[in-house]
Amino acid sequence: HRADGLTLFNGDFFDLTPEQLGSVDAVYDRAALIAQPPEMRNRYALKLRDLLGSSLAQPEFSFLQIVLERFPHDEDGPPFSVRLTELEHLYGHDFAIHRLSEEMVEARAPAGSSTHESVLILAPLQKT
Repeated sequence: HRADGLTLFNGDFFDLTPEQLGSVDAVYDRAALIAQPPEMRNRYALKLRDLLGSSLAQPEFSFLQIVLERFPHDEDGPPFSVRLTELEHLYGHDFAIHRLSEEMVEARAPAGSSTHESVLILAPLQKT
């Protein structure tokens, strides 16, 4: 679907190719990463980096990532708790990760725990 300079793809993310996607100006991940169970997150991050390809070299490219983290940490979900250290593992080779905000939110969590939502900007690292 296309409208007003935006293109919306409907289908299996893992079947999408860089050729189908083309150039990307921005990524907004509100709930895709936190929907992935821990064993699928690396595959998801690798696929995303593959799809972005040369788009990362564009000066105007931006990547906004939103994650939830529960304290104490647990693996119940979705949505799943994702630590900043995991983001660094998944994306740190290609991006500098900067937290823009963090706040406690109302979300499903085990008794005695709290859920924090973090908004992060991932800035592509300039490769030499």
